[in-house]
Amino acid sequence: MKIGFIGLGSQGGGMAEMIKREGHELRVWARRPEVLTPYLAMGAKAACSPAELAASVDILCLCVVSDDDVREVVFDKSLLKSMTPGSILVIHSTVNPQTCIDIAKIAGPLGISVLDAPVSGSGEAALEKRLLVMVGGDKEVIERARPVFASYGNPIYCLGSLGSGQKAKLVNNLLCIANMELGQAALKFSEDLGMAREETRQMLLAGSGQSFALNSIDRLVTPDSAAHVSMLFSKDINLAMDMAQQDGINVNSLESMSIRTLQWLKRLEQQSNNKN
Repeated sequence: MKIGFIGLGSQGGGMAEMIKREGHELRVWARRPEVLTPYLAMGAKAACSPAELAASVDILCLCVVSDDDVREVVFDKSLLKSMTPGSILVIHSTVNPQTCIDIAKIAGPLGISVLDAPVSGSGEAALEKRLLVMVGGDKEVIERARPVFASYGNPIYCLGSLGSGQKAKLVNNLLCIANMELGQAALKFSEDLGMAREETRQMLLAGSGQSFALNSIDRLVTPDSAAHVSMLFSKDINLAMDMAQQDGINVNSLESMSIRTLQWLKRLEQQSNNKN
């Protein structure tokens, strides 16, 4: 299959590399041409614009950051208008489910299918084929795209109608962010008891209190990375709260814990600023 990819960041870059490694014909586009260099060295083909890329592939994957980025590429860059009937647009970005639905309403009459398939994990996880892939959309279309998902993902969960993947990703992320507050509170409690923080964290990771969030504290989330992590977390919290508000769902407890995580990240960021 001819696969197009836009969004060659730390996560998307690994996904695109695995698509090529699995034998698919990879075509790529990026705002900055120098980003394409390693993929061209692997044998991928570069497109001059999103529209040119869209016209030449069977499946087009988007892994850009935000709703605005998705809408800009899809509409302002004429991507959707350029895709051929029968092709599939896969939105890997974490965005509002309604964004995917709005795009599908326009894509459908053009003969183009849309799937939302946000992923959880790092670029390293993609290279090891262990990204969690959460997919929403038509089952037949999902099966057509499954070989692409399997290039970088395992497990792959088919969760229902279009938008279901985004809902699952936001629930997952909100829980992870809230768990960071619990993990941070537990480590602070251990320090107040006179225990060594890192030894306690390692012990908890071996016990029933273990979690990905606890594993990330102090290891992946550092003063130098706090600003970037805070930006991503803020986006996901706002998306989750918007989704809850639209459906009239009360998630006050998760929201309050998530906000306290942002406050902790802000303190970490200040440590980095003071150091510099």
